[in-house]
Amino acid sequence: MNSYQVTPKRKFGQNFLVNTAVKQKVFDKVDAILDLYPDYDILEVGPGQGDLTEHLVTTTRKVTALEIDDEAKQVVQDRFSPVTKFQVLLADATEELINNTNKLFHDKTILISNLPYNIGSRLLVDLAIYAPKTPFLVILQNEVARKPLIQSDFTLMGGWLSMFWDYKYQFKISPGSFYPAPKVYSALVMGIPKPNDSDQNKRTKLLEIFKKLNSNPNKTLVNNLKNLDWEKPHINRFFGETNFDVTTRLTWKNYQCILESVYDFIQKLS
Repeated sequence: MNSYQVTPKRKFGQNFLVNTAVKQKVFDKVDAILDLYPDYDILEVGPGQGDLTEHLVTTTRKVTALEIDDEAKQVVQDRFSPVTKFQVLLADATEELINNTNKLFHDKTILISNLPYNIGSRLLVDLAIYAPKTPFLVILQNEVARKPLIQSDFTLMGGWLSMFWDYKYQFKISPGSFYPAPKVYSALVMGIPKPNDSDQNKRTKLLEIFKKLNSNPNKTLVNNLKNLDWEKPHINRFFGETNFDVTTRLTWKNYQCILESVYDFIQKLS
């Protein structure tokens, strides 16, 4: 630990990355994604005591950190006060993403973060709605990080992230690399935005549809369409107007096509 130690708080999901060798591996990946986006600003969520921030501020980019813990915010602010292109704001990252009060989530921002365990998956799901053009390099729980990779186990989060990013698993991180050590492994993942021209309202509706269609993942599409409160004539009409049949189930190969088809059909009904 260094002299800038912050007391980790479970309610904020804080596990600080302190292993020097692992930090260097992360820094190398940071440099790699920054090379892809030479004119992008950096947004860090949950800087903690500044273990990742220490490298971000050497990049000459504008770096903004969002920290919900007042103690950590003060420590990071004092530690990096000489850096002119750095600022740390006391804010809830999930609320900032939704409201974008400080206009931090824009088209030329990279999200780089050791994401707090309690918000990691939610933040990335919401990122697809409010800022899908944002590249990211983040640390997640390993089990969560692998969801977009395991096509044999179709999950909402895995499918949703794969719609908007070219998702790349970087490497696994052992619990002992953090302070305090979590009970599970973590992983560093990268997301490179895919072309996406749809508006925010459509993405919001697509996620709502996705959640309902995947609420009973082992059931057929015809059964899950009932979760949309469609009457039988609407369901029959949907199958009559599309290439799907009543035995269809959501899979990695068809879910995006199904979502778009259901969305388009709803637009016709409205």
